[in-house]
Amino acid sequence: MTCPDCSAELAHCHGTLLTWLAECTDPACADPDPLNHNLIITTPEDLAPATHLPHAA
Repeated sequence: MTCPDCSAELAHCHGTLLTWLAECTDPACADPDPLNHNLIITTPEDLAPATHLPHAA
């Protein structure tokens, strides 16, 4: 599978932007601009396990 943004040579990132840290999970990412990220997490609480979901038996 080929990334269409890579093929088009568009500025983008394959990592996840952690906005409260202004950092990305992709070590190769040099630009924390939200416009370059498809995945953005805005608060650390968003990373917490979903406790409201039923557990698998």
